[in-house]
Amino acid sequence: MNPARRLLAVLLASSLVAGCSFDREEPATVTVPRMNTTTTTPDTIAPPPPEVEPLEPAWWLQVGGPADESFAALSSIGAELVAVGSITDTATDAYVVAATTSGELISTEQDGTEADDRATAVATDGATVLTCGTTDGEFGGPMGGDTDIWCAPLTDEWQIGEVRQLGGPGREQLSGLTMAEGITHGYGSGTAGVAAPGDADALALQLDADGSPQWARQFGTLDVDTSTAVTMSEDGDGVFVGTTEGPLEGSSFGGQDAWISRFDRSGSQRWTTQIGSEGSDGFNAVVPLGEARRGTEQYVAVGSTDGDLDAEGPSAPTGGLDVAIASFGPAGDLEWVNQFGSEEDDRAAAVAVDGTTVYVAGSTAGDVGDLLDELGPGGGTDGFLAAVDAISGEVLWVSRFGSEGDDLVTAATTTADGLLVLAGTTTGSIGDAESGGGSDGFLIAFPLDASAGSAARDV
Repeated sequence: MNPARRLLAVLLASSLVAGCSFDREEPATVTVPRMNTTTTTPDTIAPPPPEVEPLEPAWWLQVGGPADESFAALSSIGAELVAVGSITDTATDAYVVAATTSGELISTEQDGTEADDRATAVATDGATVLTCGTTDGEFGGPMGGDTDIWCAPLTDEWQIGEVRQLGGPGREQLSGLTMAEGITHGYGSGTAGVAAPGDADALALQLDADGSPQWARQFGTLDVDTSTAVTMSEDGDGVFVGTTEGPLEGSSFGGQDAWISRFDRSGSQRWTTQIGSEGSDGFNAVVPLGEARRGTEQYVAVGSTDGDLDAEGPSAPTGGLDVAIASFGPAGDLEWVNQFGSEEDDRAAAVAVDGTTVYVAGSTAGDVGDLLDELGPGGGTDGFLAAVDAISGEVLWVSRFGSEGDDLVTAATTTADGLLVLAGTTTGSIGDAESGGGSDGFLIAFPLDASAGSAARDV
């Protein structure tokens, strides 16, 4: 048996037996009290957020050909960006696209087996760029089940390097990845043990920079649980978010709830906080901000709700799915929660931070925000970008953009030279870029410093 596979199999098995606090029959033991209500009112009155103007796009890049291309994740390293996803013709392969932070395409690469393979996550520690995904074949070893996880470092030419395939007898999926400069490990988040629809556990992994697993934790309730995204604390803990249909911590609020959980570097769960409305709530992305030594450490998670998640705040449900945003302290305490949207479905898929401004990006089937005309006329499903004050949770502004087709934002990152970059997939044309046919991947860059703005251009 492949050593990496043997290690993961042992770790996944051991997560449900003695020596691990996770049990399918009981919710995880936590050190944080149950959140019975939600509020957007802080204990002390915070100063009003600064007045800020919506960001304007500096450049955009659409990548595609006759096949269907899509971007699932995005990272930056120095003056370069790397987006990963999939390309589908007769079969689906993992897809890696590199570009400069000035919007020039560097390379496109695809790799995979005769079965379906996808890249779903990418991250860097400043030296190594690691990508992970899913495979239905033998990408880096023998199959463990229906769908396995794979991880591989990217080469200097942005090609997929040595692949490590990880999986048990069911279906494993990896949806999030984080690494940090100066810390010798990363974290992956996903879903494990999916034997049939409606049977899933959340999955937390610690990985070396080459994708080798150090530990894995499969945890959940008797209902469906997923781990959708992960970030890292200053001291190297993994902070995971996801969804649950059961009592992951305390009791369920009804329907599907959102959760956030912190694991230390040895794989021990420090705390879990579950929040929700009577409807369906979930987190899709999370970002850290502030500093622990200054007492300003917090974690902002974003996703969606079709209920009144902001139960005691000023925002009432608008219809369909709303964008959900919540802030948590370093011990898992809920600091504020907010929601906004149109009368149609609105979902947040990505989040990034610059100072005390949180940028939330996703997709809307409605008309939330003001249209950025230079990026297209809008129509179908559009992308959106919103600015939120990290202290109060107040939404500062919302912009909408899109082609005449469907546009889905899936990832966001900031760059060393002061850009906020969004990645996603379109079935139309962003701005006056040319469509390759089917679906294409796209990147859109916004200068974070207003004085650094420039005229938009398409590549």
